[in-house]
Amino acid sequence: VFNVFRESDKEKKVLLLVDDEFIVPNYTSDAGIDLFCRDNDTIHPFETKIIKTKHRIFLPFGYYATVHPRSSIALQGITIHSTIIDAGYTGDIFIIATSNRPIHEFKIISNDRLAQIVIRQVIKSEINSIPNNEFNSLKSFRGKRCLGSTNKQ
Repeated sequence: VFNVFRESDKEKKVLLLVDDEFIVPNYTSDAGIDLFCRDNDTIHPFETKIIKTKHRIFLPFGYYATVHPRSSIALQGITIHSTIIDAGYTGDIFIIATSNRPIHEFKIISNDRLAQIVIRQVIKSEINSIPNNEFNSLKSFRGKRCLGSTNKQ
């Protein structure tokens, strides 16, 4: 059991299991906690695959975790897809990986660290429904401009 929250939130604990044993990760100032691959595996060129990890997690209500790539993995031609782990899910954590390699397969060895999880607090917002014409009359700085349009007139 380890505490990733403020001192005032002590009752909100995250439980992390690795191979059915509790662990206390040593990640000091790092935002993410590394995930260890369970098995030896291979990702073939342009294949997308679910990679099992050795981890399970329990998150208290009001928190979630996201899976992200470790920064060095992109240099190897592998994309790790970001996923969300909601509070209440206690199953195995997995990694979704895609090979961008045109020729060579990517070998995974048990205990390789391809991804990491980051734990965050959920911020709920009120969502209202309004008629389409009212929505279309809303004014914003950016409007409908997208895909690289920031700071462009």
